[in-house]
Amino acid sequence: MSEENHELDMNNLLEVVSELQQEVRLIKDEIEKLKMKTLIDKLHVFIENTEEQFGNIKKDIDTQKQDIEQIKQSQTKNVSRRPSEYRQLQKMLQSAQQTEATINSMNSTNKLPPAKVEITSIHSSNKRQKRNR
Repeated sequence: MSEENHELDMNNLLEVVSELQQEVRLIKDEIEKLKMKTLIDKLHVFIENTEEQFGNIKKDIDTQKQDIEQIKQSQTKNVSRRPSEYRQLQKMLQSAQQTEATINSMNSTNKLPPAKVEITSIHSSNKRQKRNR
């Protein structure tokens, strides 16, 4: 009987060991699932944070684009195209020549001696502006 008892004990032990091995496998699988779930959760948090940061960066870029556009518009408004001093002088001379020609034509019809126009000095009321290019 003792041999039968030993055999039964051995079989029982083998069954218990087998069940324990199955339970260990199940526990390992659960741990792997938990590790994967934790990893996936961390990845989700990372992705959400990254998307939020990209959203903030995009807003910053849009704001900077608007600022640049406003600066461009204000610069084009401030830079009025006025003739250069050379062109202003040229127009003054043309005007003086036209006035002289008109006076000469009037004098020739009235038989008066021709009038002479002299430009002695030119004063500019516009201040020079330095332009940064």
